[in-house]
Amino acid sequence: MHDLIRVALEELPEGCSALVLSRLPPPPPLVCLQANDKLCIVDSADLRLDDAEAAELIRLRAEVTVNQSAVRKLIERSQGWAAGLSLLIDHHRSDLKVSKWADGAELQSVFDYFAGEIFRHMDPDVQAFALKSAFLPQMGRETVERLTGNPKGARILSDFTRRNFFTTRHAGQQTVYQYHHLFRQFLFDWAQERFGSVAVKELKTRAAHILAEAEFFEASAEYFLEIEDWESLVTVIGKVGPMLLNQGRNKTLLVWIERIPEEILGRYPWFRFWQGASLQMIDFAGARAALGSRLSRVQERG
Repeated sequence: MHDLIRVALEELPEGCSALVLSRLPPPPPLVCLQANDKLCIVDSADLRLDDAEAAELIRLRAEVTVNQSAVRKLIERSQGWAAGLSLLIDHHRSDLKVSKWADGAELQSVFDYFAGEIFRHMDPDVQAFALKSAFLPQMGRETVERLTGNPKGARILSDFTRRNFFTTRHAGQQTVYQYHHLFRQFLFDWAQERFGSVAVKELKTRAAHILAEAEFFEASAEYFLEIEDWESLVTVIGKVGPMLLNQGRNKTLLVWIERIPEEILGRYPWFRFWQGASLQMIDFAGARAALGSRLSRVQERG
């Protein structure tokens, strides 16, 4: 088939062009055309919409006035994927409450796309890997293989990237991979259905500890909050609390601390100091009370 396509392309009359769609790079029979500048590759990065292009697509396709908050959220959710953005707009076309467009839980049309175009073409073991790996916001070789138990994890992710399966490869000191936001949400939903709530909680627990060991502290903290593993959350806060304060990210630290039950929080007086420090730019009276509580505990201990 590839040889036939090559011959057909070589026989195109002068001034004519052909468009060939594929998720894969050119096969060997077509590489010679690329080498001779007769084949131009337009990859996913070239097709990704920037914010201005996405906003214009929303304006043209929505057919109603969309408030800027909804525009920003739609752009953030679609991450430049034109088909996904179009599906989101079309699904909510009749909803005049456009501010809800990006917040609604109805993503079935997008999920149907993933199921039909991507997921059903995977082997069962690769499907299982994809569902488990989605519990990591970023996937390095060691972390993803530990979580999924699949020693071929890095190879599978590399193949996902090569086949344009909504997976981005970030090169650096260590190669990491990341799923598109909507694709990851699709995998989350399927994992819940395929594995059940008990297994999903176990995956979140394992992912949280793996992320903490890899020093992805914020991602691990969000999981510890979700599964209510307060002691592990305390450990994470102890490592990153001062850093968050120094960076001015007091609201993040405050949300974490205020979720911890009082009986556990009381065993860690320093947390009252961090709570007070986080509150001082928001609620001075609350900051004073928290810092006063910290001082009282120190005085009680002599």
